[in-house]
Amino acid sequence: TRKESSAASDVYKRQIYDIKKSIRHLEIELDYEESQKGNNYKYIRSLENQIDEKHTKLDSLYETNKISKS
Repeated sequence: TRKESSAASDVYKRQIYDIKKSIRHLEIELDYEESQKGNNYKYIRSLENQIDEKHTKLDSLYETNKISKS
């Protein structure tokens, strides 16, 4: 039904919002780590991998649900 479809769409939109928020937090952490004098390459690479994984998941949600990437 239309109500169930709208509810499902709301769930996907919330997932997208949460992933975008998580990506932003990881990017802030990455920027901070890269600005420090220490060279914690392993942690920086871990952050980059997490960001990549979240972007992949986000793209999958967009593709699956045909939601605009705005």
